[in-house]
Amino acid sequence: AFITAGYLNGAQAGQRENVVRNLEGVQVSVVEGGGSAHLDTGMSPELLDALGDVPGAEPVARRGASVLTGAGSGAGVWVSAYEDPWLDGRAVVGALDRTRFEQGRAIVNTALARRTGLRPGDTLRLAAPAGMVELPVQAVVVGGGAVDPGAQVPFEVFTDHWDVPPLRRVTVEPTPGTSLAELEQAVLATVRTGDFPDGEIDVLTPSDVADENDEWIGQSM
Repeated sequence: AFITAGYLNGAQAGQRENVVRNLEGVQVSVVEGGGSAHLDTGMSPELLDALGDVPGAEPVARRGASVLTGAGSGAGVWVSAYEDPWLDGRAVVGALDRTRFEQGRAIVNTALARRTGLRPGDTLRLAAPAGMVELPVQAVVVGGGAVDPGAQVPFEVFTDHWDVPPLRRVTVEPTPGTSLAELEQAVLATVRTGDFPDGEIDVLTPSDVADENDEWIGQSM
């Protein structure tokens, strides 16, 4: 087998530690249902303004972007990028080095590695509007299950080759003296009582985000 159950358990424990350490607030995201799940709708200005007025909170955006595009094999692959990447995945092959990554390397998940045979040092080829983008593979990390091949690239690489969609997720951080539990209740109250044009609005604590990531990693079994 490419990875073992024990290794996946370790990956889940590692990502949980990274999420809890790095996510210092409540994550709020807009999720459109059905076939519009990946449309560039973005978070409404009304919701962003309301989150900015939550008592005891400072909204902080960890901006990210993704696009479904073709790889060198011709099949689709989800390409993602973040302005402040955590690089918190568990590497199956290779190493996660932020400096080398930001120099223009790619991190691929196990689903893409299985499908293409890509390993560190190989070249990942991605279709972009202006032509093919070629990036050396830095590492293979657990993820993608059986049907979601993906790759993470530096944010600057993404913005050079693809359009960045409107903001769909923000992290609302507490001001000094506000606990995470107090912040969560204040954010929930704002979301529930506001008349926002957005679709489904998710409010997640660091523990909630870690739980979701655990489930996603578990699909790689």
